[in-house]
Amino acid sequence: MVDPNRIAVGGASAGGHFAAAVAQRAHDRNEVKLAYQMLVYPMLDDRTGANRDGPKRVMWTETDNQQAWRWYLNGADPVEAAPARRQDLSGLPPAWIGVGKLDLFYQECLEYGGRLREAGVPSTRRSSPARFTRSTRSRIRRRYR
Repeated sequence: MVDPNRIAVGGASAGGHFAAAVAQRAHDRNEVKLAYQMLVYPMLDDRTGANRDGPKRVMWTETDNQQAWRWYLNGADPVEAAPARRQDLSGLPPAWIGVGKLDLFYQECLEYGGRLREAGVPSTRRSSPARFTRSTRSRIRRRYR
């Protein structure tokens, strides 16, 4: 039997985006009260990389990110579709956000985590120095086996 008080969502990269979006929708619809959200280098903000002014990257570039958001949005309103665009984050479930300092999503994750805390949502941010997307995930996998 599923304990409705212990339902959590989680995901990595685009999956982290979906987990954050599900947490927001669950809160808005008030049908399921999530206990937790685990966001591993989540892709939260469609504006990341739009200016193309960041450092050169080998993996998941600003261009890659913008293309992925275009495909995902496909004409949808980014204010509704991108979790970082949400104005009011109060009432969301506690969150853990992990991201590497070399990750394209580093700044958006820091900002989202800070906004969650400002809204009174218990949240923990973990950043790994000199790491990027895939290395953060394998480090988490080893820790929680």
